[in-house]
Amino acid sequence: MEEFYELMNTIRDYAWGDEKHIPDFIGLDYPEGKPAAEMWMGAHPSAPSRLWVENGGEKGLDELIEFHRSEALGPAVEAKYGALPFLFKLLAAGKSLSIQVHPDKKTAEEGFNREDSRGVPRDAPNRNYRDDNHKPEIIMAITPFTAMIGFREPEEILRDFMPLVSTKKLPSFLDALAQEADNTNIRISPEKSNSPEKSSAENERRRDDVFGNEIGASQGLKNFLKGLLTLHADEKETLIQAALALLGDEGAEGHEISAEWGNTAGELRAASKNLSAAGSAGTFAVSRQFPEQPPSAAANKSEDSSCPWDGLRRKWISRLIRQFPGDIGVLAPLFLNVVEIAPGEALYQPARMLHAYLDGFGLELMANSDNVLRGGLTVKNIDVSELISILDFNPSVPEILPKPSCKEGEIACYSTPAEEFELCLAEVGREGKHVVLEKHKGPAVLLVMEGDIVLSGGGRKLALKQGGSVFIPWSSSELTVEGRGKIALASVPGIGQ
Repeated sequence: MEEFYELMNTIRDYAWGDEKHIPDFIGLDYPEGKPAAEMWMGAHPSAPSRLWVENGGEKGLDELIEFHRSEALGPAVEAKYGALPFLFKLLAAGKSLSIQVHPDKKTAEEGFNREDSRGVPRDAPNRNYRDDNHKPEIIMAITPFTAMIGFREPEEILRDFMPLVSTKKLPSFLDALAQEADNTNIRISPEKSNSPEKSSAENERRRDDVFGNEIGASQGLKNFLKGLLTLHADEKETLIQAALALLGDEGAEGHEISAEWGNTAGELRAASKNLSAAGSAGTFAVSRQFPEQPPSAAANKSEDSSCPWDGLRRKWISRLIRQFPGDIGVLAPLFLNVVEIAPGEALYQPARMLHAYLDGFGLELMANSDNVLRGGLTVKNIDVSELISILDFNPSVPEILPKPSCKEGEIACYSTPAEEFELCLAEVGREGKHVVLEKHKGPAVLLVMEGDIVLSGGGRKLALKQGGSVFIPWSSSELTVEGRGKIALASVPGIGQ
């Protein structure tokens, strides 16, 4: 095999894609008005990268690996995976991606085989499992990036939903959840006690009584999401209209609030003021105590706003209502964590974690899969039953991974538990130093993030500019990266060490 192969990559034109980020990044003359959502770098059969092979013409990277498996993958990766185990992407969100989850390995294998046995075509729009792999992933921000990831705590969700349901239009499933909490006289916020351990243990026991004792609050969240997603269309519209009424001018742009909800907007705003005034010392609607909003949330809230939601949630609910009218997923910022990351920061999503990328341009690395089950913010197939069956319903707090620090000429990597992939960064040229990729570093894909570099090894040299990418097989010798620029490297952890 050759030392490395320059890649020609497929751009996916999903409707949510931004039109400029990827074409501008790779220097491509792209059709105006056409979305450029993702650029795939890898060997997934849906859109494998293409390359030129000496005396062989153009081939897919999947074909190259198939015919030269041992040299391309090396003994360890070949034995464990039998294929390139990761997929590298540029991702540019012009509007929100769907609310989605990726299955774990066992579920993916079972689902893929089940749908195959039923004769469901692999490209069918109602197919859930397009391959038999799981899909943990990491997204690194190239521009400021916003995402929703993981469930909030149940008491936070109820606190932010209460202004929508504390009227005569109370949806029955939320009413049942709220009344359950009311009837058990639960106080979720920490009790004052001379014994913190006893108080904490008692609160946990009480919360399990209310929200289910599967693992913490997971059963309650499961019932909540299933009920929300299976509401009748008119009930969904009722909640969305309530949100519009609460948002006032922020949500009204481009929307007409129905006459009925326009008349009750004052009632909603008055109720939300009561909720805000109650704080952690009072009660609202179901005689519950909710935790005070953190200082950051209070700071995001304008002084004259009667809407109880913090600024980030108001912004995204308003924007999602415009992007996806009538979709109950527009209320996802109330039950999912909303997080903003700066360029160089990253987020890791394990399998079974509900999430949605809202806005921004990023670099994504994942296990080699295209399995997606959706829950909203999409016109594509939504299988609520299958979605609910695979989700992790435990509340979580997103961990922002900082940009790894390294000296020029060194390679630094983000730390994740993923076995199939590792994302690393390096810089060359600012101080005249170069980067060395050790022998058997592959299989790997190198992407130029900034500037111009020269990749050399085994008597070959290749000049690459921003957006250029190469596949490095396991059989390659030691390679050198010179020039002036920054690179990102996708590889398999532990290979070459």
